[in-house]
Amino acid sequence: IGILKRNNTKNNKKFSMMTLLKYNLDLEPLDVKDFLLNQQDECSYLSVIKNVDDIKWNRSISMFQDLNNLFIIFYEDNNIKNEMTESKCKTKRVYFGSAAALSTHRKTLRKTA
Repeated sequence: IGILKRNNTKNNKKFSMMTLLKYNLDLEPLDVKDFLLNQQDECSYLSVIKNVDDIKWNRSISMFQDLNNLFIIFYEDNNIKNEMTESKCKTKRVYFGSAAALSTHRKTLRKTA
């Protein structure tokens, strides 16, 4: 968690973590041939991690240990917040009537007897 928090900025832009994906190819040596022939099960080794504390890796044969990965997907959340705060800070004044009348009559007029 500390590594993620220390490295969440790049080029003065702030990023937040969207999801963690774990790819753990934990085949038995006898199942390698079936895996290579039937490549339909590739996605079954990819899982979404809900808690950073609960990342557990299953044992892999040495041939597939380099394929095991942890993918961290970030998104830039700074632009959304800046657009919202900029729109809240701007006040648009609207005056009803002609522009000439508004420039001369901005104060309350007194009744003359």
